[in-house]
Amino acid sequence: MILPRAQNIATAGKLAIMDVRFAMSVEQAIAEELRELPEDKQQEVLELVKRLRAENPRPKKPFKSIKGILAGRGISISAEDIDEVRREMWKDFPRQDI
Repeated sequence: MILPRAQNIATAGKLAIMDVRFAMSVEQAIAEELRELPEDKQQEVLELVKRLRAENPRPKKPFKSIKGILAGRGISISAEDIDEVRREMWKDFPRQDI
């Protein structure tokens, strides 16, 4: 027979463990639970994760704009700079075809 006070302490202990688990990341919580499973069940989890990953491939990262790449580096490119580079780049382009 568990005494009421002892039962309260046991319940409080469970709540403390639950609070710690909430502080963990999902990945950490899964790893902790996985360690307690037998090896054959761990293998099933691995197969499930592989299947889920195959069904949901990682999205491609979007390309960064020039502004995003240069942000925070103290480099600024004006419209005049861009026009100058364009003129220089295209100066030898044959214009008879245009």
